[in-house]
Amino acid sequence: WSSDVCFPISNTQHSMPKQEALKTEGEVRQEEVECVAPYEEADWLPLARDAARPSSVQYASLLSPPHHKTSLLRLEPAAQKGLAATETNTLLFMVMEGEVTVVLNTTQFLVGRGDSFFVPPNNSYNLLNLSGTRAELFLVQYRHQGQSRHQA
Repeated sequence: WSSDVCFPISNTQHSMPKQEALKTEGEVRQEEVECVAPYEEADWLPLARDAARPSSVQYASLLSPPHHKTSLLRLEPAAQKGLAATETNTLLFMVMEGEVTVVLNTTQFLVGRGDSFFVPPNNSYNLLNLSGTRAELFLVQYRHQGQSRHQA
């Protein structure tokens, strides 16, 4: 079995490499993983596909424990993330600020501060900020490691 060893980081761009020990019978393999990501040190990058407003959607990667990824997503007023497919990922969102309209396949719903929602694997989705204020979401991405439901 494996055991994760947490260490704090001072900047998400300068994370320490993972270190693995060889696993032998009866031994535990340990990996160093980032376990703290200060909000103030988030490195916001443009994600928008809108050339006229390249900073209207921003993304900041936070932590990457095995098979997971956490991040933040900001949408300025009248911005949209753009249609995306989850493939083998499950995405869990929590709205930290503002409100967004979620389009999940053919379903559409509005979520606001404190609300959570998830997008299952093998689905398409879009996030739209139709309000006049910025929206910010926390995201956990989980990559399914098992056999796909489309495989026999």
